[in-house]
Amino acid sequence: TVTFAGEVVSIADVPNVFTPNGDGQNDILKIMSIDPSAEFSMTIYNRWGKKVFVSESNGDFWGGSSRLGGESHAGTYYYEVIYRDICTDEDKLKTGYVQLMRE
Repeated sequence: TVTFAGEVVSIADVPNVFTPNGDGQNDILKIMSIDPSAEFSMTIYNRWGKKVFVSESNGDFWGGSSRLGGESHAGTYYYEVIYRDICTDEDKLKTGYVQLMRE
C-alpha cells in the first residue's frame, strides 16, 4: 500500500515548439511528466482539422511526419493528449497548440 501525502496529480507537460531536423535535440514532440505505463493516446491535427498523427502508445511520440509517411509542413498543429492519471485513476485531457519548425 502506498499512501500519498496531499493530492498528487500528474500533469502532462507538452512543449510548444519542436524542430524535427535530425540533430538529436528536440526532434520529437515528447510528452513529459506522465507515467510511462499509464494508458495514453495522442492525436495531432493540422490547421484544417485533419489528423496527421495518432498514437495509442506512451513512448510513440510525433516526429513531424504525416500519416502518409512524408514530412508535415512547418506550422502550427493542434494536439489532444488523453492519459490515465495513476494517482487519481482518472482520465485526463490536455489540449493545445504546438509549433513545428523546419530549419
